[in-house]
Amino acid sequence: MITRAFLSFLLIGLLAACGDTDNTTTDTDTAADLDTAVADDVVIDDIVTDETVDDLLTDDVVPDDAAGLVITRPAVLETTLGAITIGLYGEEMPVTSANFESYIEEDFFAGLIFHRVIPGFVAQGGGYDQTLTEKTPHDPIDFERTTVAKHVKYAVSMARTSNIDSATSQFFIAFDILPHLDYTSDDDFFSTSKFPCAVFGIVTDGFEVVDAMEAVETGAQGGMEDVPVTPIVITGTHFAD
Repeated sequence: MITRAFLSFLLIGLLAACGDTDNTTTDTDTAADLDTAVADDVVIDDIVTDETVDDLLTDDVVPDDAAGLVITRPAVLETTLGAITIGLYGEEMPVTSANFESYIEEDFFAGLIFHRVIPGFVAQGGGYDQTLTEKTPHDPIDFERTTVAKHVKYAVSMARTSNIDSATSQFFIAFDILPHLDYTSDDDFFSTSKFPCAVFGIVTDGFEVVDAMEAVETGAQGGMEDVPVTPIVITGTHFAD
């Protein structure tokens, strides 16, 4: 199941912000490079899921080695399915968190959609409007390395292409534990069973909204797969009090 979802996600492009060498984007730029990006035998036995972050999360969300992460600022995405609050790891991931904060401050995401939803894997958004027209993002940021922030259920991470330093505005919410997306060392970038992405936060409220996303009907639209039939629109953003 992990393999199918991971390959489907990558064939569309983990991040529509930087698909080629000059940082322009298409959804098919990374297909040739990434269609063997994960093996069937991804190991998840070493992921423990019994801790919480600041008592805000359910018991099945955060592994022991991520329990010390500090949420520095909650950001709220208002969507047509309801509100989602994302706690940002500003201390552990200052560059990536600041990048996301800049988009929130500009209300950049308003009117954009979650354009890719794959049950058991992720919901990806932050790049396209309802016509699947891409919105021009800021310049890409450098990949921020941490071995602490993991792709646990409800983790929020930056989407990217095969270019390591290509993340801009697109992000995804994990529907499950996804260890093949975790960064453990730079060796991961050369592994056929890994595709490390930068986790910069986690959902702290609106779990039912994320769960509802996972259940929506999807199909092919505009050359993309797994697009929600009824658009999931981000109607506005703000920081929580």
